[in-house]
Amino acid sequence: MGIKKSKIMDYKGALEDYNKAIELDPDNIKAYDKRGNAKSNLLDYKGGIEDYTKVIELDPDNIPAYYKRGIGIMNLNYNSSAAIEDFTKIIELDPDNIPAYYRRASQRHNAEDYKGSIEDYTKIIELDPDNIIAYSKRANSKKYRDTKNNISRDYKGAVEDYTKVIELDPDNIKAYNERAWAKSRLKDYKGSMEDFTKVINLKPDEDSYSERGNAKRNLEDYKGAIEDYTKALKLNPNKTSYYLQEIAQAKGKSEDYKGSIEDYTKLMELEPDEVYFLFARGYVKQLSGDLNGACADWEKAAKSEDTYVVQLSKNHLVMHKCQTEAYDGFIDDY
Repeated sequence: MGIKKSKIMDYKGALEDYNKAIELDPDNIKAYDKRGNAKSNLLDYKGGIEDYTKVIELDPDNIPAYYKRGIGIMNLNYNSSAAIEDFTKIIELDPDNIPAYYRRASQRHNAEDYKGSIEDYTKIIELDPDNIIAYSKRANSKKYRDTKNNISRDYKGAVEDYTKVIELDPDNIKAYNERAWAKSRLKDYKGSMEDFTKVINLKPDEDSYSERGNAKRNLEDYKGAIEDYTKALKLNPNKTSYYLQEIAQAKGKSEDYKGSIEDYTKLMELEPDEVYFLFARGYVKQLSGDLNGACADWEKAAKSEDTYVVQLSKNHLVMHKCQTEAYDGFIDDY
């Protein structure tokens, strides 16, 4: 009866039946197992773990019980080492058990044992060479610095794994995104830009335009960066200040000083309390040859309450020998 009730998701009713079965036969492995399932379905993971533990006591080589107990421990989000022990036991009993390797790899990753996680994903790939998920997960673990085992981040290895994912699934947007990110950490900005372009061709979104803009900026293609930041801004007007600042900086780098000054002026209107924009506008004015305008902006910024901007402004007032009313007071600080 308990099995029938479980099938129609009457887990409370099923529990009553399994309780009776255990009363009649305290060593009924199947009843403990099914009761553990019912408890788990009712989110009573602790109770489920207790029943699976009883199954293991009665049958020490019961692989499903170890697996379900490990999952229960994971669901309680505590003592990941205990879950790792259960999945390790399964692997001892069945060295080719891919689900156990997956679960142990996940727990090792969460415990910041990236070396162990990578080893498990590698084993999965040995057993299943076309396993896209394993390549992707292994790449993710490679991106972390393993302080426990004194291993540096392996962005090159991550790129190789994402490349394999793309070979197996040429339209895998996430793999292109992640490979582009890893390439940028390797300062392969051209490769990063190409991957984000592929993402945009498959499914354009704000982040891909923004990240491609960053790659173009690093390649000193400021015009291209401005175009991408502008497209990102159109897709998300709520981030106007962020993208307008990126555009203003790129315009300054490309010597479009007039456009950069106009953008910083807009930013000052949007965020009047952000005095850094006033300093930055002064900096661009100085690059454009308008030293008087630059000094005027720096003098105003130097009177703000932002200590960082104040120091920057004072430095530039002194560096460029600005003849302002406050100059004599600032020069005394040097």
